[in-house]
Formats: sequence, structure tokens, C-alpha cells
Amino acid sequence: MIILIYIIISLGLFEIGSNLYHLLKGNKETIALSAKRQHQELSMKLESHHFFIKVVIMFVFGILFTGSGLLALINANFHFFYVVLGLFALYGVVQALYYRRPYKVWMSLIVYITPFILLLFLSKNAHGTTKEFVINQTIHENFVFPFILAVEPIKRLLVVSFKGDPEYEMIEPQYYDDLCFGKGLRVLMYRTDKKIDVYYQPDVFFDSTTFAVGKGLGIASKVQMSPDRFEILKTGVDVDIAFTDYKGRRIELLIKENSVNHDRLPFLAPVGNDMEKPSKLLLAYMQEFDFVNREGTIIHAQVGDRKLTPSKFAIKRNGQKTYFARYASKLTIGEINPPNTALFVLENAQGNIKTGIHNFSLNKEQMVTNYWLDYGPDRIDIKFENGFPNLLSLPQNQQMKGTWIYSVSGTVLTGGEYSLLRKGDLVLIEMDVTKKWEPKDLPLSLRAFTYFVRSFRVWPTTYKWSGRANLMDMSIQGSWIRK
Repeated sequence: MIILIYIIISLGLFEIGSNLYHLLKGNKETIALSAKRQHQELSMKLESHHFFIKVVIMFVFGILFTGSGLLALINANFHFFYVVLGLFALYGVVQALYYRRPYKVWMSLIVYITPFILLLFLSKNAHGTTKEFVINQTIHENFVFPFILAVEPIKRLLVVSFKGDPEYEMIEPQYYDDLCFGKGLRVLMYRTDKKIDVYYQPDVFFDSTTFAVGKGLGIASKVQMSPDRFEILKTGVDVDIAFTDYKGRRIELLIKENSVNHDRLPFLAPVGNDMEKPSKLLLAYMQEFDFVNREGTIIHAQVGDRKLTPSKFAIKRNGQKTYFARYASKLTIGEINPPNTALFVLENAQGNIKTGIHNFSLNKEQMVTNYWLDYGPDRIDIKFENGFPNLLSLPQNQQMKGTWIYSVSGTVLTGGEYSLLRKGDLVLIEMDVTKKWEPKDLPLSLRAFTYFVRSFRVWPTTYKWSGRANLMDMSIQGSWIRK
């Protein structure tokens, strides 16, 4: 296809040059002889005004050939093929009108019109392998990709549930140590109305506009915390945190665990299950997860003068009774399609490509098979079994579908389907999560717990993302919904 475009551009430049020369010179005989050399069958006895009309027509066709061909190459837009080949076919019809011999007329029509008819036929019947053929006739080096991954760099966290309190259900300290997010503590306090109060140390970054846990943000306040200890040791959790809330009350959380029997587990936190209006699909994979043992543990929580009573968990861990207080280190918290306005435009899209922290792998058909981020020793990635096509190469008004899976260092957590529909320079995109989490390496008691409490496994499948990509300015708009 690209060869044909170059041929048409060359033909256009030839027509512009030769016919401009004839228009400026105004010599009928030279015009006729030039036409004969081009086509070998043109009449040399046409009237003067016929020559003039023919030269003007061919000059205009030359401009259209060159302009359309260049637009097809520069913009890498599939529908320009129709324009160029349509003009090519019309050019053949006009040329055929000047032939005297019938067989030359038919030969001209066949040569010029066949490519246009062939393209229409392939596009109309594009499905299965034929569709892939049409998509992969790329005439450009840029690759446009719509999805984006991100990582929230929490180093460790603890979630403590309480019973019977009129104001708060849970307290969640989070520890950060990151160049972008800062170093220190952020404490989430889950209210009974499902909103979240957030308190964070001065050196920790917090963006209230993207916070979407529960029913949304309640109070956000930057505070001094003293003490501010949060460690996860071999003996368990060691937490001592205190600060003053927005009402002037002192908030205290103290947990000192002293246990030697900790066989920590991998677990997908169901944090996304409580998001009413999600701004992203948040997948918090805890590779070293455990519950706080009751025996030998000091635990104290207080809001002002009111003491909080920790909830107990019905399932034992390693034969020990536990609180419904769970903690994790070695966290890999991935985000799929957080708020974003720009498409990925990958230049020289071949093989493996790296742009900033984002990595892409393309197959021989120039389709993305893997997109990933490296996070310390771990990797989060989205794989496309049959490849993800270049948005620039999509056919018009034909829905394309495929599948994807999300994994952390080779452990599959979820996945689903995507669909693409191009209309002009807009592409309508959907990413549907259909694969539930399948727990692995859990003891029988916890496996049974996640089986009967289905929300732990199926909550990702309640998410769906819809977006619209604009190929003119390479922008994208999209949002998540709960199905």
C-alpha cells in the first residue's frame, strides 16, 4: 500500500510539472506530443480548447494526487487511502476518454480502478484474518496506545477494624518512602458514613482530587505526628502513632505484637470493593500479608476521651486467635487507567520500547503484546494474548475486540476484554474487567473464607472503563464505573 501511495505522489508531481510547463509555454503542438509520449494513443488532432481543458484537468489531478498522498503519509490516517485511490480511479476514467481504441479504454479503466475496488472489498469484508491484514497495512512508524499503568508506592500498611464505635469503623496507617510521594505517614480513618478522613505528615504528598476510597474524602489535614513509629518486624506489628484531629482531639493508635509464628501470605486487598465512584482500578497486591495475633499483643486505640474496641476475627492463623487487624509489607499497588488526558505516541514502534517508566513489547505484526512497569524487584503488566492494535491503523466503523490480563511478577490477578470502534478521528474504547481473582497459596481456612465471602474474589469484575481517544490532538478522556 505504501508503494502505491509513493507512486501516486510521483505521478502527481509529474503531472504538476509537465502540465504547468505546457500552460506557461502555450504551445499546442508540444502539448500534443507530450501527451503522446505519456499515453502513446492520444489524438494529435484535438482542438486548441480541448488541449487547454486537458492540461488544466491533469494539473488539478496532479495537485490532488500529491496533496492526498502526503496527507496519507504524514497523518497516517487510513481513510486517506480511499481518497487517494478514488482519485486514482477517477484519473483513469478521464484518461480513458481520450483513447480512440476500445481495448485501450478497458485496459486503462482496469489498471486505474482495480486498486480502489480492491480496497473497498477488503474493508467491507474485513473480519477474522482479513481484518488483521487491513489493520496491519501501516504506513507510519508511530504507534498510539490508550491505556496507562501507575504504581502507588506504599511500603507498608495496617488496617485495624473496630466494633461499636459511633464515628469510626477502621484506622489505616500507611508508610511511604518515595521520591515523588515523600517519606512519612498517612493515616486513613474510615467513618461510619463511609467517608474517609485523611491525616498526613508534612513531608508526604497527598492529592485530594484523585482520592476515591469509599464514598469519597471527608476531611484532609496535614498534621504533625508524634510518636510516628510504624514497623513490621519478625515478631509482628510495632505501631505507635499519635496526632491531633481537625476537632482538636488526640488520636492514638498503639499495637505491639510479640509473636514468633508468622508465615505471611499473598493476598489481593479488596480496597476497590468499597469505592463508590472510582477514578482508577486499584489493585493492592500484598505479597507478605498477615493478621495480628491476640495472644501476647498490646493494642490500644483512642479518639479523644473515647476508647475504641478492636474487632476479633473468627478464623485462626497458625492455630492462634487473631484480631481483625491485618497488615502487609512488600506491597505492589498497581493502578489501571488513573485520570489521564494524553495518549501514548510511540515513535519508531518496533520490538521493545521504553518511554520514561513505561515499557512496551510489539510483535512482528506491530501489535502490543505486553505493557509493563518495573517497581523495584517486581513488575506489573498488562498482556494482550492476540496483540493490541495501533489506534491509527483501525478501520473505520468496525468494532475490534480482544482480551487482556493483569499480573504482578507473573501472578495473574485479574483480566477481561476490550473493544475499539473508530469513527473518523475518534476511537471509542471500553475495558471491561471480567476475570475474578483466584487466590493461591492460602491455607484452607482462608481459602474457604474467600470462597464463601465472594466479594473478596469477584470485586474486580464490578469495574468497567469507557473512554474516547482523539487522534487529531492525541488526547483521551475516560472514566471508571461500577457495574
